Amino acid sequence: MNKKFRWVPALLCAVLVIGAVFAAPGAAYRADAATSLSQLQNKLNALKQEQAKLDAQLKNLKSQQESQAAYQQSLQLKIANAQGQIDNLNAQIAGYDAQISEKEAQIAEAQAQINANFETLKARLKAIYMLGEASMLDILFSADNVTDFFNRSQFVQAISDHDQSIISALKTQSENIQAEKESIEEDRAQLAEAKTQYDSQKKELQEAMAESKRIASQLQASQESAAAKQKEINAAFAKADAEIKQWWIDYYKQQEANANANKPVSTGSFIWPMPGYSRKSNITQYFGGANNHRGIDISGAGIYGKTIVAADSGVVAVASYNNAVYGIYVQIDHGNGVATLYGHTSGLLVKAGQTVTKGQAIAYVGSSGISSGPHLHFGVLIRGTPVNPLNYFRLS
Repeated sequence: MNKKFRWVPALLCAVLVIGAVFAAPGAAYRADAATSLSQLQNKLNALKQEQAKLDAQLKNLKSQQESQAAYQQSLQLKIANAQGQIDNLNAQIAGYDAQISEKEAQIAEAQAQINANFETLKARLKAIYMLGEASMLDILFSADNVTDFFNRSQFVQAISDHDQSIISALKTQSENIQAEKESIEEDRAQLAEAKTQYDSQKKELQEAMAESKRIASQLQASQESAAAKQKEINAAFAKADAEIKQWWIDYYKQQEANANANKPVSTGSFIWPMPGYSRKSNITQYFGGANNHRGIDISGAGIYGKTIVAADSGVVAVASYNNAVYGIYVQIDHGNGVATLYGHTSGLLVKAGQTVTKGQAIAYVGSSGISSGPHLHFGVLIRGTPVNPLNYFRLS
């Protein structure tokens, strides 16, 4: 059995004890009956606090899930942007690769032309060398005159110079193409470096996305676990609430059956239980709301130690000094299934079984039990079910 619900059998036993108490003639306000009710209220409020914790936990988990979803959306956009940059750089790199290939082809073509012209030049120079002086004599004797001789010798030299000029131009062209190729390679290297950085960034983003999804999965599991636990707590709360209602059913049955019981005499209307603090501004917490508040809180400057009065005539059903939630509190039965509760007091002026009249002092304001400061928790119950106390008053 879950440890958190081991008290349930104890509650059932408490209900049986309560029944036995009410069955005893003339025992309408025995202390053990009031204690049983206080214990039931303690368990109910413990479950209420557990509900509040689970509600806060679920709210926090939902908020974290929403944050992770927004984070993942942001990462997805960044990943898409990084991929777009990578695709763009890949396209540019491919263009540079094509230009580099083109330049390499041009360099190879220029080198081939250089090699061909160089071979031609070598052949010509070799022929001239082989002819030696005889060739020059042939040119001299075959010339018509000195001018013709010089023209012929210059022509031979011009051929050689022309070949060398072609080779020199081809070399310059090749060097220029090589420089262009190196410039393109530098640009490509820069793009490749940028692509490497984007690849690294994309990898980091993908790793962050994977981690975020892992966290989101854990949050989902935690939320499902908390929701299941909340369902169990809600069921236990409903059961504990029903047991308190049954306490009051048994209480009123016992009251009706016991001819000797000190039965309450109600006037049928309420007065404000906290004299001097009857304005709307004195209500610091209202009935119901997100935390299912089972009454109203009345507070104000200097309220600690002020006198609390009975909202109507009746009989004190509970006068407890050790309630875990309400601390020192009083519960008055007004008859016809109507009761009022006065919690967090600093001290009581009445005891269980005592008859009280409307407006009679019954306790002093305090901050006992679970309380954030001096105030009166005032509740109204119809056969054990809390209702809004402000249904019975008109405040200024």
